Amino acid sequence: MKKILIVDCEDSVCESFSVILSSDYSITASSDREQALRALENNEWDLIILDAIMPGMDYSEVAGKLKKNKPETPVLMLTSSRTLKIAADAVKQGATGYITKPIDVKEVQAVVGRLLNEDKKNQRQNLEFKKGGLLKTVERFEKEIISAALANNNGVQTRAAKELDISRRVLKYKMDKLNIR
Repeated sequence: MKKILIVDCEDSVCESFSVILSSDYSITASSDREQALRALENNEWDLIILDAIMPGMDYSEVAGKLKKNKPETPVLMLTSSRTLKIAADAVKQGATGYITKPIDVKEVQAVVGRLLNEDKKNQRQNLEFKKGGLLKTVERFEKEIISAALANNNGVQTRAAKELDISRRVLKYKMDKLNIR
C-alpha cells in the first residue's frame, strides 16, 4: 500500500485527508513540526501533502530534507486562495502541485490518484522536468493559478490580481505571455 505523509497545523485538516484517503493508502498525519520532520527523515513516502504556511516550518526546509533522502517524492502544497503565490514559489522550488482549501473530496482523490497510480507518466514528467522542463512546468502552473483566480472573480482582472497579490499590470502581462483570454 502506498504511503502518504500529511503535514498541516490544523488537526481537522489532517483528519479530513485521513478519512478521504485511508481506504486506498497508508496515511500518516502530523500537525507537529518536529514530528513531521522526524517522519520525513525516518520513512520513505510515496507522496507528501504539506501545508504552505505552517508555524515554524516552510517548504524550503522540507525540500532540503527531501532532496537528501528521496528527491523523486511528489509534494502537493495545501494552500488557500490567499496563499497561491506561496504555492507558486514552492512549485518553482520543486513541488509537484497544489490543492486549495477548503478541500474538495473529489479533487483530492483525483489528484492523489493521478500522482500515485500513473507511475510511468510521473517518471516521464520527472525526466522531462530534470531535462529542462522547469519553465514549462512553472508556466503550466501559473496558467492554472491565474485561470482559477479569474474564474473565482468572474473574469474581473483587478480582483483576480488582488487575490494573487500581484499588480493588474503584472497579471495582464502574464495573461498575454501565457495566452490566457
